[in-house]
Amino acid sequence: MATPDPPTPAASRDPRELQAVSARLLSLLEGDRHWIARELHDQIGQAVTAMKLSAHLAMDEDDAAQRRDDLHEIVRIADDTIERLRDLSARLRPPQLDALGLEAALRWQVDQLAQASATQLRLQIAPLARRADGDIELACFRIAQDALLQACAAGARHIELSLREDGDDLLLRIEADSRGLADDGAALGLMHERARGAGGHLQFDDDAGMRLCLRLPRQTSAGGA
Repeated sequence: MATPDPPTPAASRDPRELQAVSARLLSLLEGDRHWIARELHDQIGQAVTAMKLSAHLAMDEDDAAQRRDDLHEIVRIADDTIERLRDLSARLRPPQLDALGLEAALRWQVDQLAQASATQLRLQIAPLARRADGDIELACFRIAQDALLQACAAGARHIELSLREDGDDLLLRIEADSRGLADDGAALGLMHERARGAGGHLQFDDDAGMRLCLRLPRQTSAGGA
């Protein structure tokens, strides 16, 4: 079913709709917080505890060879923890987005999904003449990220993502052979809100597979003034 997103000023929207959107956003935010807390407790917390135990063993160890083994174990756990923290930080906000721009961040996300799933992903990015405003790049990346993750979770075997310029706008298209999105209620609502907040326009169609088309201005209203 196609779901176009005509621009609607917040003041003229039904208060019940705004309340429902706010509830969805709060639910998604709470879900993100729960995921972060679980990652910190289950992964980082356990790793730090293991390093502490290994350190105590090393301090009490009389055999020099065994002490070296304990210290090597601490270094191994520390290296793994650093990688987990980098992954956690990248999932919250990939450093490529700020340092290299939207194209690099999208390539990173596609590479991450390709490594983690059996989904075949195809990426087509036309060279952009210049970078968009930071808020626009972030909105575009988050919408693309959510759509890709949701399509994979919905069982997509093939996903194609394209990004190009269209006049003063950025045009993002994502097509997948999944049956919509894994959570097309809250996730799709958040995508619409991100697009609206960035002054853009999002269309979604799941009649035959999943098709998403996002148009965003290169500059925010303030940036273009």
